[in-house]
Amino acid sequence: SMVRGKPTAVEIFAELPALYHLDLFQQSDSALTGAVWAGRTALATTLIRLYGVDRRHPSNGATTLLHRAAASGERRVCALLLEQGAAVELLCGAGRTALHHAVDHYRVNCLRALLAGGADPNGRCGATGETALHAAARGSYGGDTAVAVLLQHGADAGARCHRGRTALAVAAECTELGQGN
Repeated sequence: SMVRGKPTAVEIFAELPALYHLDLFQQSDSALTGAVWAGRTALATTLIRLYGVDRRHPSNGATTLLHRAAASGERRVCALLLEQGAAVELLCGAGRTALHHAVDHYRVNCLRALLAGGADPNGRCGATGETALHAAARGSYGGDTAVAVLLQHGADAGARCHRGRTALAVAAECTELGQGN
């Protein structure tokens, strides 16, 4: 049973066999990564508290745990990673921030957690120069909520990507093509 609200080592290890059956875990480098992808918030939280946060920059298209948590919708894990010192503005190998990942995967709950944790709503994708607002403007499911949240947190509606387009231009183009909000 839990000791002071925390799982015991036996309970942690009891969770691990289920993770080995996930394709994502087979490709990952740790139990913590597998726990984040599997949505095992309690296990991920325990492992983060036990082992801390890897602050290294990802390489070869890789993502950090914060990117992964944002993409998988793990708001509590995002908040804990930030509390433990995860670098909110690190770019993944594709040049995107965790905020971009939250928007790309329609995770408004993580979007809010990242913004509360200090994420720059105007942070840009290295490859395209797009902000999270550009990505939200392109989105169909939940994009309108993400646009509103980003604007409430100071996103620059006039920011232009490398192609010279604003988020409004992206939204208009997607609407015209029947792809967006």
